Amino acid sequence: MSNHLLPLPIDSYFAAKEGADIEAALTCFSEGAIVLDNGEDLTLEGIGSIRDWMTRTMSEYKLSSEVVSVQEQGVTYLVGVVVSGEFPGSPYKFEYRFEVQDDKISKLTIDPIGSLAD
Repeated sequence: MSNHLLPLPIDSYFAAKEGADIEAALTCFSEGAIVLDNGEDLTLEGIGSIRDWMTRTMSEYKLSSEVVSVQEQGVTYLVGVVVSGEFPGSPYKFEYRFEVQDDKISKLTIDPIGSLAD
């Protein structure tokens, strides 16, 4: 999927999402993880809320992701991602900001950057 070096929980997250394996993707998060999806103005707390969000977005938008850049900042990783799917403006670039603690994703912030459509 990517030639970029990512810590295991983030790499596993993208691999699981690409395979549409929601349960495998959820194992990458800590129990009390927080996801801020700023493109949809959502704040999700805990595995149950994250599961519901992933299930909805993956089935509704038929998403695929390509990691295009990675920048490490301590326990935070800024990951540039091009997301394609069935949504206006696809493909679209996002910045995913992961915070990793104890080999689990404790926080994920997703910020939309802009459409790459012609």
